[in-house]
Amino acid sequence: MIESLWELVRSFVGTIRLADMLDIALVACLIYWLLLSLQRRAATAGVAILALVLTYFVARWADMFLTQMLFQVGLTVIALAVLVLFQEDARRNLERLLDFRSWTRGPTHKSIAIADPLIESLSQMASNHTGALIVLPGRDVLDRHIRGGIRLDGRVSVPMLLSLFDSSSPGHDGAAIIEGDRVTQFSCHLPLSRRVYAITGGTRHAAALGLAEQCDALIFVVSEERGVVSIAHDAALRETRSTAEIGQELEAFLTEHHAEKKAQGPGRRLTENLATKIAAITIATVLWGVLVWNIEPVQRTYVVPVEFRNVPADLSVSGIEPSEVRVTIAGPANQFDLLEPNQLRFSLPVYERGNGLRSVWLPENALTTPSGLEVGAIEPQRVWFQVNARKPSPAKPNTGTP
Repeated sequence: MIESLWELVRSFVGTIRLADMLDIALVACLIYWLLLSLQRRAATAGVAILALVLTYFVARWADMFLTQMLFQVGLTVIALAVLVLFQEDARRNLERLLDFRSWTRGPTHKSIAIADPLIESLSQMASNHTGALIVLPGRDVLDRHIRGGIRLDGRVSVPMLLSLFDSSSPGHDGAAIIEGDRVTQFSCHLPLSRRVYAITGGTRHAAALGLAEQCDALIFVVSEERGVVSIAHDAALRETRSTAEIGQELEAFLTEHHAEKKAQGPGRRLTENLATKIAAITIATVLWGVLVWNIEPVQRTYVVPVEFRNVPADLSVSGIEPSEVRVTIAGPANQFDLLEPNQLRFSLPVYERGNGLRSVWLPENALTTPSGLEVGAIEPQRVWFQVNARKPSPAKPNTGTP
């Protein structure tokens, strides 16, 4: 059992190419994004996809041809359905990848410094029944989700936040955006949630949940009617019960999105969601091994022409017999996709000079094949040919006048 497993691993490592590793890496990235998206969805979605995958593998193992055919026919439909279902997540991950600002964020202590004034402001506004909507961006880009707004570059403080959301302020109905230790915009309009019918808190709560459904920002919303602070994050909206709970949620968010980046540096990107990344790589490798890699070698025979190269100018080669030979090539079936049969040929040099009948053995290494394919047999392996010396051209008579 162990020996056969070891032989399987050796065979796998011996036949995998750089292109195969890049292929697995690309599929692993797609699976990683899909797994992250599933974490935010209902558990039933993950169970349904897992059931489909298991059904497909069982159908292949048991040679259930009808089931395999249905999967192959419906593969395009399933792929389109997945893209439609997770289009927001795919767009979010692509934007995050292309947003170079998230790779070079400033010092993290500025973000941590807003905790006390923000908590104090939320507490006072809740006590005074002052409606408020405050957004702390995560890693996702907010620009395409926000409409309107007034630019501001003010340091976060209790007086500033209270004045922005005072009922006499023209922009008190909009949202304030906090980046680092600065309020960068206020009076911003956020997208409303698709689940407005399930929200009893009004437009502010619908806007907070709507933004949380489309990005990873942390949104605080204060109810003007009930004087309660709610938090929207990861497509969920919930009420807080105490100031301490607000502080814990804020501290966890700032630590995740800012403090750890400074403490661990770029290496955090490698260890973040490590279990999910390992699962994605494992799934991609298994898929490649089952669907692409074929450990059972196959043999295919090709008719290959024989030709001679670098023939000296005073020699000619004729009467090649046979001019074509049969070559058997063995290897994994998927490697033959890289083989161009019309480009196979034995191109041999001419070393011996003088007239006469010559012969040469066709070496296996004279035929170039893709990695993983080997020349198994050449029939016939000996080729005869005639070498003739060319007669020198007669000198032209000198017809010039003296």
